[in-house]
Amino acid sequence: MTIQDIANMAQVSKATVSRVINGKPGVREEIRDRVKAVIREAGWRPASGMWGSSRIPSGFVGIIVEGVRNPFYHDIISGASDVLKEKGFNPVIFSSNNSPETRQKGLDYFLSGAVDGIIMIESDLLGREGIDKALKNLSCPMVLIEDDKKDISSISVDNLQVGKKAGEYLASMGHKIIGHITGNYNFEVSRSRYLGFVQALMEAGLETDDKHLAYGDFSWESGYEGMRQLMSLESRPTAVYAANDIMAYGAWQYAEDNGIRIPEDVSLIGTDGLTLIYERSPKLTTICHPCREMGEKAAQILAAKLLHTGGEEVQHIVLETYLREGGSCTPPHS
Repeated sequence: MTIQDIANMAQVSKATVSRVINGKPGVREEIRDRVKAVIREAGWRPASGMWGSSRIPSGFVGIIVEGVRNPFYHDIISGASDVLKEKGFNPVIFSSNNSPETRQKGLDYFLSGAVDGIIMIESDLLGREGIDKALKNLSCPMVLIEDDKKDISSISVDNLQVGKKAGEYLASMGHKIIGHITGNYNFEVSRSRYLGFVQALMEAGLETDDKHLAYGDFSWESGYEGMRQLMSLESRPTAVYAANDIMAYGAWQYAEDNGIRIPEDVSLIGTDGLTLIYERSPKLTTICHPCREMGEKAAQILAAKLLHTGGEEVQHIVLETYLREGGSCTPPHS
């Protein structure tokens, strides 16, 4: 179907259809409404994907995520998708698989007019320049998850407090040497969790040493490698905080492969509070995130913008986390 077909069905000229889809003046309201109705009924989209300020809604909302296999993202997507469907929108999931270039291509496509709105999870991978470009060229409403950019609505948790809770918990048990496996340090969430963790140790009067820090990337493999580094130290930690549960289970696997008992030889705490296929006994102690609620609230804000039922102001919603005790942490054994 072409723009001429739409013009014929609406009994107007091609130029009129073009003015309508690009939001140009000079079209009577009744004709504008008739053209929009024909486009909706025909399910037609312009080949260029470009729309003006009065663009006809597509009914689709883009969700940009690192990877759909990560349970953390899965729960967020599930919550967002359910709300969007209730509001009459169809979610379109774009996974960038940890590639900044792929993520930028997906964002550019969505911004070209393919969707009515965007939910982006952890925009930090774009880099400062990419984020600034995205916000400058924003052509539809967007809500961020696990980010807090001042000019755009966001849903997040206080990641400084997340790291602090983990550090405080291990210090309260009497651990003096505590290691940390960070997440992807390109992400603000990783840096914040680390800073909160260090703050907790300093407030407990404990020394912090860079040699007790292993840089991960939120993957199972980096948790395994991070634990190897920490357990190879002469002054090896009696407790380890992993910045997410997937890395914590990778660290646990290294310990198991090398005869290191959890928690008898080393305590282990994670972050996210997810139920994973490699969950073990005893259960992992972790800082729980309200992942599904994060997705739901992001979708509610975006839907309100799209349906003009509110949400025009920029909102920054910070949700609560909590510590869930398992059996993976004990006081250090002398």
